[in-house]
Amino acid sequence: MTFPNSCLFNKTAAQCRRVGARGGRARARNLRLCRPTTQPPPAPPEHEPETAHEASVLLNERFPHLSVAFGPRQTKRAAIIELLRRDCGATLDDIVQATGWTRPQTNSNFRSAVGRGIVIAPVFRSDGTKAYAAR
Repeated sequence: MTFPNSCLFNKTAAQCRRVGARGGRARARNLRLCRPTTQPPPAPPEHEPETAHEASVLLNERFPHLSVAFGPRQTKRAAIIELLRRDCGATLDDIVQATGWTRPQTNSNFRSAVGRGIVIAPVFRSDGTKAYAAR
């Protein structure tokens, strides 16, 4: 904690009177002496700072394994839609293999997993197997 009247600290009464007689001049002098010296502003850098895009490209080059971690996730819904949009469609066995669901789960859930807006129609392949395709 600072003493607000540090100019009066450890002074005799006569010295305190003399400081008071000087008025604001003593305080101004003390403030000038205590003021920190200003330093010149730092010189601008000699090279251009790198942009966020350049930094991102550099990080992708140095750590390629991280691009997979921050990329879009492959969801079961996206995998099912991708299978259904193939030319020959997808059988229930294909969807089971892609999602990891059991066959009964796939049979009842894959239509609701795809969601609205995609019409799923049965397609019969030339070998007689039943497949589903997105229309």
